[in-house]
Amino acid sequence: MIKYIYQYNEDKISQLDGYEIKIGNDTLKYGYSYDIYGNIIQIIKYKNNVEFEKIEYQYNNNQELLQEKITRNNVIVLVTNYTYNTIGNITSITRTTKQEEYSNLPYKIEFIYDTNVRMKL
Repeated sequence: MIKYIYQYNEDKISQLDGYEIKIGNDTLKYGYSYDIYGNIIQIIKYKNNVEFEKIEYQYNNNQELLQEKITRNNVIVLVTNYTYNTIGNITSITRTTKQEEYSNLPYKIEFIYDTNVRMKL
């Protein structure tokens, strides 16, 4: 049997604080932290009350995602950086990893826009 339990922030109606999934004797828990703008800044994953993964997010002053960092067992496994142009369009995604499971991801993706601000293929 699988059982889901959701926990919401009492002060903010739609903000999820965390949830847990019970599968047999195992319990997976996910905890969420937010900045003052409501952006997720951290997700911590636990298995049977032991942290096994942390995802951290950083934003710029325009609330655009700048970086996502995944850590497992206190080792950074993936860092993804995002850049934007002056009007907020994403211009690049760059990934850094030393983990085999992420080795098939492209190292850098660049986005180019035409004069009508449409992404070029």
